[in-house]
Amino acid sequence: MLKPLSCCLSLCAFMVLVATAPLHAQVSADRPGKGGPPTPVTVTTRIVDIADIDNVKQQFTVDVFMSFSWVDPRLALAGASALGEGRVLGLNELWMPTITAANSRDMQARLPEQVVVDDFGNVTYAQRFFGNLAVDMEFKQFPFDDQILSVDLISFGHTIDELQILNDADGSGMSNDFSVEGWVFSTLPVDNKPFKIVGQSRQVPKLSIRIKAEREASYYLVTMMLPMSLVLFMAWTVFWLPPSVVAPRIAVSTASIFSLLALGFSIRLNLPAVAYITRVDWFILGSTLMVFGALGVAVIGSRLSIRGMEGAAERLNIQARWSYPLLFGITLLIAIMI
Repeated sequence: MLKPLSCCLSLCAFMVLVATAPLHAQVSADRPGKGGPPTPVTVTTRIVDIADIDNVKQQFTVDVFMSFSWVDPRLALAGASALGEGRVLGLNELWMPTITAANSRDMQARLPEQVVVDDFGNVTYAQRFFGNLAVDMEFKQFPFDDQILSVDLISFGHTIDELQILNDADGSGMSNDFSVEGWVFSTLPVDNKPFKIVGQSRQVPKLSIRIKAEREASYYLVTMMLPMSLVLFMAWTVFWLPPSVVAPRIAVSTASIFSLLALGFSIRLNLPAVAYITRVDWFILGSTLMVFGALGVAVIGSRLSIRGMEGAAERLNIQARWSYPLLFGITLLIAIMI
């Protein structure tokens, strides 16, 4: 019995099908129908589970079953030679296309490495893979963002004139429920546009199995943005204290600043160091300016009170008291609309 392949494959790719060992004596090393139309390889994909989506590393952990089917007439058995059942062959006993998951990081095969061939030369290679796949994530709308997760199958060993990677739309699909929490998943049309290698004129076949992942923002709203809003209104309370009460006003303002900075830092831990501003960044930035503004108003009001300008200090307090909620609404609107 063949042992399951368990070694991790490097360079962000795993070889789904390998063709390096000596070939069967009656089978050419060339693809079926060499010199003719491209050899079609049909891929059936079933997403069993998505165990994790890592925002910082920009990768997702997937458990996927895949089968690759093609026809090799050289393996057909006719007449008395026909067996009436599938033959189990090793990968070194027949021609195999080389298909790579280009965005793989550490995918591992879980089933025996073998193929099944029937009397008509229909070849099927079935395997279950588990591991991490890279994904180019976009966080501008975070935490109201959608991400596109994909399994990018590419054959660097063949051009589009030699090999076709086709999707089995009827047989492919995904489970109704995944173990990862906080996301809603749906399938997207596959992308089968050829891949052009940088610096070369040739194009190679590509098939991307795509899944749309919609982030459920409720977790971030309840655990992060709601507490941050409460901190903002804690800073707002300084405008309800008399300007002459200096120490409590300054203490509340500085406590609000430290609390807000801690919450903002905790939110940022969920994201990589991107060079653009996300929606949550706009909210954090606006909130930070508001609490620092509250501290500034508290200091100015206290100085006016100490100098005996109680009327001016109270007017400043009243203006800030009613403009602060308005500024909060503008900050929230900017974070939602941009």
